[in-house]
Amino acid sequence: MKRARQQDAAIAALVQHQDVTKAAAALGIRARTLAGWLENPEFGAAYRQRLSLSFDAALARLQLLADQAVTTLAAVMKDGSGKGAMARVAAATRTVELARLGSNAALLRRVQAIERAIADRKTVLSGGKVTEIRR
Repeated sequence: MKRARQQDAAIAALVQHQDVTKAAAALGIRARTLAGWLENPEFGAAYRQRLSLSFDAALARLQLLADQAVTTLAAVMKDGSGKGAMARVAAATRTVELARLGSNAALLRRVQAIERAIADRKTVLSGGKVTEIRR
C-alpha cells in the first residue's frame, strides 16, 4: 500500500478508534510507528483536519435532530404524561443544548477567519494618513 494511502487509512482508524494502540492494531502496524506519524506536522495537521470535519458532521446531525427534539418537548408539554416522558424531555433538552454548539463552532470559525485577516493586514496611522501594510 502506498504511504499516502496508508496514512489516510491511519487517520481514519485514529478517528474511529480514538486510541493510537487500537488504531495501530486495526491497521496491522506498530503503535510506535503510528505515534511517530502523529509527530509529523503534515500528518498531524491532516489528522486534526479530519477530526474537525468529523466533529462538524456530528454537530450537523445534532442540528438535524433539534427539530425532532423540539417536537418531543412540545408533545410532552401538551399531554404531560406518557411512558418515559421525563427521559424523553431530558434527551430532547440535551439534544437542543448540544445542537447549539454548531452555532458556536460556526461563530468561532468566523472569528478565526477575521483574526487571520487582521494578522495579514496591518493598518498604520501616521500623520493623519492611513497606510496599509500587508505581510
